Amino acid sequence: MILMKPLKKYLITILSTQLIQSLILIVFRHHLTTAMPTYFSITGVPTNYYHYDRRILGPALLFLAAITLVNLAVRLWLHQLANSGILNAKLIANLAKILIVWLWGFTWVLLFYFFNLSAIGQVFMVVLNIGAFVAMLTLVRQFYRDRFKR
Repeated sequence: MILMKPLKKYLITILSTQLIQSLILIVFRHHLTTAMPTYFSITGVPTNYYHYDRRILGPALLFLAAITLVNLAVRLWLHQLANSGILNAKLIANLAKILIVWLWGFTWVLLFYFFNLSAIGQVFMVVLNIGAFVAMLTLVRQFYRDRFKR
């Protein structure tokens, strides 16, 4: 029962974020573009778009909802991983936490692309990617330092 409290807090946080992002999209729907970015380079430059005839309110809401569902699935998988006896579970759990934070940040960065603010979105995407890369390197370094400590 105590283990469910963090999961419940996380669920409230991620769903409230989804609600806030949805409200932003709905309130400012007239400023949305007609192109949905589908692929990004590591520097945050969209390399492929899917173009629509109308503004992308519906597809944008669905895309953010899909990313939120993936984020929730990773969190639930992380909860299951904590209860299993998998080798290197701590490292995998920490990498999954980085993925969760990255997905959460990615949903906010996507809003810039939806409103045709690609230059701002690219800056935040680069910062998000560098932060995730540094965090992963730090985790792996710490893992090997602990593993091969003499």
